[in-house]
Amino acid sequence: MNWKMLLTPVSYEDVAKRPPPGTSTWIAPTFSTNELSMYFLFPKEYQTQLSLFRLNLPDGDIQEISLPNMTQRETTLEEDLRRQRLRVAFEGVTSFEVLDLVDHDLLLVNLAGYYFVIDPVTAKVIQDLSSYRISNASHVPLSTKIAAVSENQLITIDIFSGHTEIVARPSKPHYKVAVAEYVAQEELDRLEGYWFSKNGRHVAYCEVDETHIPQFPITHVASKDCYVEYHRYPFVGKANANVTVYVVTATGNLIRKIATPPELEYVSYVKWLDDETLLIQYLNRFQSIQKVFTFSISTDTLTALYCEEIHPWINAKGEYLPLDDATLVTTSERSGHRHLCIIRDGTLTQLTTGDFDVLEILSVDKVKKCAYLLTNFDSPLQQNIQRFDFAANVISKPLTIGEGLREVTVSNSQRWIVERFNNLVTSARINIYEVTETGTLHLLEQSQPLPNVTLKDLGVSAPQLLTVPLDNGEVMYGALYLPPDGITTGRPVVLEVYGGPHFQMVKNGWHESVDMQAQLLAQNNIVVAKFDNRGSFGRGKAFEAPIFRSIGTVELEDQIAGLQYVHENFKTDRDRVGVFGWSYGGFMTLSLLAKKPDLFRVGVAGAPVVDFSLYDTAYTERYMHTPGTNPEGYANASILNYIKDIKAPCLIVHGLTDENVHFRNTAQLIEEALQCDVNIELMLLPEARHMPTSHASRYALAKKRTQFLVESLL
Repeated sequence: MNWKMLLTPVSYEDVAKRPPPGTSTWIAPTFSTNELSMYFLFPKEYQTQLSLFRLNLPDGDIQEISLPNMTQRETTLEEDLRRQRLRVAFEGVTSFEVLDLVDHDLLLVNLAGYYFVIDPVTAKVIQDLSSYRISNASHVPLSTKIAAVSENQLITIDIFSGHTEIVARPSKPHYKVAVAEYVAQEELDRLEGYWFSKNGRHVAYCEVDETHIPQFPITHVASKDCYVEYHRYPFVGKANANVTVYVVTATGNLIRKIATPPELEYVSYVKWLDDETLLIQYLNRFQSIQKVFTFSISTDTLTALYCEEIHPWINAKGEYLPLDDATLVTTSERSGHRHLCIIRDGTLTQLTTGDFDVLEILSVDKVKKCAYLLTNFDSPLQQNIQRFDFAANVISKPLTIGEGLREVTVSNSQRWIVERFNNLVTSARINIYEVTETGTLHLLEQSQPLPNVTLKDLGVSAPQLLTVPLDNGEVMYGALYLPPDGITTGRPVVLEVYGGPHFQMVKNGWHESVDMQAQLLAQNNIVVAKFDNRGSFGRGKAFEAPIFRSIGTVELEDQIAGLQYVHENFKTDRDRVGVFGWSYGGFMTLSLLAKKPDLFRVGVAGAPVVDFSLYDTAYTERYMHTPGTNPEGYANASILNYIKDIKAPCLIVHGLTDENVHFRNTAQLIEEALQCDVNIELMLLPEARHMPTSHASRYALAKKRTQFLVESLL
């Protein structure tokens, strides 16, 4: 083979490194009680561990908070799994909470699953909780206590004395209390299993019955001890966990047992609206019906607040913020886009309209009767901060300048707004605004805390953003990475694909430019393309819905349309095309190789779902319903039924301890390939879960994936 890898300026090390250059930004910015300080996590230069910092807002001074050294202790299993659910690749501190005490703030810090209460000013450890076997720790409001789950009990621990009390036990052996079941964490974004009222006097918690769900083994064969983890994993079409909400006093006295209504399946969101009113949001099994109830402690009544039915599915989101005693602010997709709404007297009224989405309600100001929103008002490829005035019933123009992506935090008093900003050519920036009396934003500090990384420094160029017309009149957005000389004529192409729902690949963000795998391929004279096909997120329900009951169909059509667009407009080589992707992207890679075999020369599939009957209930049934009600859709999506048609060299990469997309997917594919005499190459990551976190695994993956693609294309 007459080719030579060009590993300058981008190398395998650059592909493996986390975080990618220029992406480090403040994580979880949280204001002190008096809002004169702000705490945040940040990775020091060239480190994968997060450190904790304190910003003094009046003068802009930033200081690191000294923390106990936990480098000799392994991350707890609970914390490891929590990080997988959150897709957190960092080590060190991954969460903290400001404890609002009478005289001053303290911090509850989670270090690798071990907890400490720390004075942020003196850095003194007030209470070392690392010897306690606890998880899911949080502060009990208006008290000196920490709540946590310990040995399947909800307990409280006094911050100063260390005294513990049991608040809740399971009502039957083997039931779990105060935790969220797997699909709630992974698919419904509910990681919590208990919630204290705002005055700390009452607590709601989930009791989870998974005893009827078979245990799935995850074997650590590469470990010296060769041990097995067992996970209660609800496979599609099978039984889910039964979840019951209990409301008790802070000392454990029962107030009310609230069973999940029989016609519903999931507890998707729980929140205390005030000291005595609990809100619970439920979904039916296929997630097309959402019902919201409130429970009043003072009247001991459970009231149906609101019901919504949207087809083909609801992207459930927990956003309910009081505007006044009779009004809740929320969002709904019933118009086809997610828009700002209010609920009053059981009626939902939509307030914003247009071809955009309200991505998040950042804050509601009850006094000024306004809300701050994060939207994609200007474009699905970027985000804006806007202010909605409830009295005037009008949404403002974008409040901050610059096209790009934003993560936004608003202080409780709406005095401060912190904006974490980036775009294709601008690395991560921090903008801190003070909100004026008129609602405008006054910039206090800009870009000072973060290093300025340029594309020139990295020796790469930003990808071109593409707008591809589809046959149905829609357009599809894409990104194209060009070789350093800009020449595309006659050059090979690689599709980098995800393609699945609830995710958007292509945005006007710095992460696109520092996609170092794409950049490494591009510098080796391979054109790299990525597209957000129909079914992907951020474009409204009409753009998502075509995959309903038929995944692995329109996504492939759109990816091929994008590929043809590149061939026609950039004169690339139609005979030298590769594809790679991870998770749903692994499924898409195998689908393209099997169903469009004449178009692809090579593919690399990472952690693929090969048959969706092997995946979980909440995700799969939202889009496909069950195999019993949609046998044709499942059969058409199964790679096992098409593997005989794969002609191109194919590499599958999979972690043996993947508790999300189990290795059994790849094992069944390999077995079927043997029966069909189809050659599949395999790269195993023995101790990797769904998201490989070790540097060694990422480096080996970058090298193997790149070389496998390049050898077939150059």
